[in-house]
Amino acid sequence: MDRFKILKFLSHNLLATKGTFDIPQQKQEYYLWKLKEPKDTIERSYLQYKCQFYFVPAWRRLLLNTMSLFVIWIWILKMFFCKKEKKESVEAIIGTKGYREKIIPPSFEKRFNQIQEVDWTEGSYISMWDWNFLFVIAKRYPMSGWFLLKNFMRISNYSFIIEQYNPQFIIDDNESSFTSSMLTEYCRKKGIRHIDIMHGEKLYNIRDSFFEFDEIYVWDEHYIRLFQKLRAKTNQYHIELPPAILIDAEKFRREDCYCDLKYYATYQTKDELRQIRKIFDVIESKGLKCCLRLHPRYSDVDVVKQYFRQDQMEASYFTIEESLVNCRYVVGLYSTVLLQGYYIKKELILDDVVYGETLKKLYEYDYLLLSKPYRLLSEFISTNNQS
Repeated sequence: MDRFKILKFLSHNLLATKGTFDIPQQKQEYYLWKLKEPKDTIERSYLQYKCQFYFVPAWRRLLLNTMSLFVIWIWILKMFFCKKEKKESVEAIIGTKGYREKIIPPSFEKRFNQIQEVDWTEGSYISMWDWNFLFVIAKRYPMSGWFLLKNFMRISNYSFIIEQYNPQFIIDDNESSFTSSMLTEYCRKKGIRHIDIMHGEKLYNIRDSFFEFDEIYVWDEHYIRLFQKLRAKTNQYHIELPPAILIDAEKFRREDCYCDLKYYATYQTKDELRQIRKIFDVIESKGLKCCLRLHPRYSDVDVVKQYFRQDQMEASYFTIEESLVNCRYVVGLYSTVLLQGYYIKKELILDDVVYGETLKKLYEYDYLLLSKPYRLLSEFISTNNQS
């Protein structure tokens, strides 16, 4: 069992947490600002870890920390047999194996002469210098097993990558991990700049608190203010849209994918699917064509087929870019897809019919699109002339 399987097993089986909206924003904010100002980057990682544990029941925290302390000793024994690979010099490495072209800012092509895409599972290595660094962490937080285990494993990964590629920059999309600030400190001690690139929609959530990078690339000035509220730190923010957000409309235009209104599914219950189908019936009675874009992970096709006709379900072979470009109205609630629609000038409709209570919460959690032009689905349905 490799280190990533170990982390996945422990987190999936023991790190059961409350959902995004289960703890009110005000309670999260109160807890965040009760915590002292971190004295250094290592403490930033620890405080982010504490904020993430705020969502975990006490008995699970104890069990996870205890099991992690046991696993650490197995990991230490394994590290003594890990060897470094032959070194080759690369200016920058990026840990986005398989989706680099969608999330890296376009300016990177001019900024860096060479960017090597890597897979964090390539290998592990711990040098004598690394052992000293890890000892300092363990001495400060000896009983925080999960904190130590995850940081130790991530540092062994960074160490291997650094020995392999000798980079000047390490680029990642990992601000939501409490290891991020620790890794920033580790990189600084080795003379490497640690850069974060935003890769998904963000709300006010203290899981994303306290992180620190040398530079952070965000999609909108809104996220700078949001991260500052979450007590994150960086020497430099950059605002730039990646290719996944700034879609080239002409490149993806195709008539066989067109539909007037597209509803972008996330995880819907049977009752919610039933309500969405009723909404489609009302809108279609006014002469507009509607279809549902299923979520690649969360949507159960067999269940969806119980409520929607085949022509109301968008074909899965259309890419998300083709889907968004070939419609007029983009409907949903909280999704990066809606932001993509906004930036290619589609008309955004937020679903307050099925998700009225959730929409109210999004105001509390500082949702970006609520500061942009949008329509409510209830108002859209009641309008006699949508065309």
